[in-house]
Amino acid sequence: MGLAVFAQFAAFNGFDGLDCVDGQHVEVPCLDDEDDEPGLTRRRTKKYLEAVENTTADECGCFVIWLNGDTVEIEARGMSDVSGDCELEPLAEPNLLSNGMRRWVRSFLIPKRGGKA
Repeated sequence: MGLAVFAQFAAFNGFDGLDCVDGQHVEVPCLDDEDDEPGLTRRRTKKYLEAVENTTADECGCFVIWLNGDTVEIEARGMSDVSGDCELEPLAEPNLLSNGMRRWVRSFLIPKRGGKA
């Protein structure tokens, strides 16, 4: 079966989103803000709104990559420490981190001869 390994991928930056280990900044907007200037914000599609809803950004959590056993399972899990007990919960899809996490982990994989990683 193997050993489950967790590696931190993103943490709340204290202001407007998450700072990731690959250098990217993921902005997690507040969906309640109505004072945004038109034209300066991203078009809010249903999928984007759902991804924002599924990605929490607060000082009590961080996001980890879950590696399990002999295979690499790239699954975003949120770690929260609100009550003093660290708990890992899978992030609902879609979210703002999963695709970035998958690209980052795959960048370290060596492709098989004649194939893709």
